[in-house]
Amino acid sequence: MKRVLLAMGMQYRPPRLPGLDELWGSSVFHCPFCHGWEVRDQALGVLAEGEQGVHMASLLCAWSNDVVLLTGGAGALEAEQLARLSAAGIVVDDREIARLESEQGELRAVVFADGSRLLRRGLLVATTLHQRNDLVTRLGVRLASVGPVSEDAVEVDALSRTSVAGVFAAGDVCTQMPQMATAIAAGSAAAVSVVASLMEEP
Repeated sequence: MKRVLLAMGMQYRPPRLPGLDELWGSSVFHCPFCHGWEVRDQALGVLAEGEQGVHMASLLCAWSNDVVLLTGGAGALEAEQLARLSAAGIVVDDREIARLESEQGELRAVVFADGSRLLRRGLLVATTLHQRNDLVTRLGVRLASVGPVSEDAVEVDALSRTSVAGVFAAGDVCTQMPQMATAIAAGSAAAVSVVASLMEEP
C-alpha cells in the first residue's frame, strides 16, 4: 500500500487590519521568541484580547520596558488581569484601531478610529495557524483539540501516524509548537516510521 506524508505546513491568519499585511513578518510579528530580539529596547505593542493578551504582553517585557497592550475595544479586562499588567509596567489601551502606519517598510504608529496615533516600532499580534487547504478534510484524518496556536492541527501518535491507515504527518501541520528545529526533527522521525511501516508489510 502507498503511504502519504502530510508536511505542507500551516498558514497564519492575522487579523484583517489596514497596513498590517505589508509589515507582517518584520516589525509586525506573531512570536516574541522569533522576533523579539530584533525590536528589543523599542516602543512595542501587543494586539490581543483577554488572558492571551495579558500573557503575550507579559512575555514581550523580556525585550522592552515600553509595552502597550492594545485590545482594539474587545472589552474590559478583569481587575486581576489589570493588576498583573500594572505590576509589570504594561499600559492598556482599549481604543478601536483603524490602521497601522508605516515608513520605509517598518511600523511607525498605530492609528486609532478617533484619528489619534500611538508611536510604536514593533507590534506582536495574536494569530492562529490554519490548514492551507482542505486536503486533511478530504483524507478524513482526525484533528487534534483546538489549542492556543493551531485551530485544526492533525492528530498523530508517537510514530507520526494519523487516524487514517497509511497517512502520516509531521511538522507544523500537526503541532502546537511551530518551530523549524522541531519540524525538521518531526520530519526525520516520520520518515523512519513510514519506511518501517513499508518494511513490515508482508
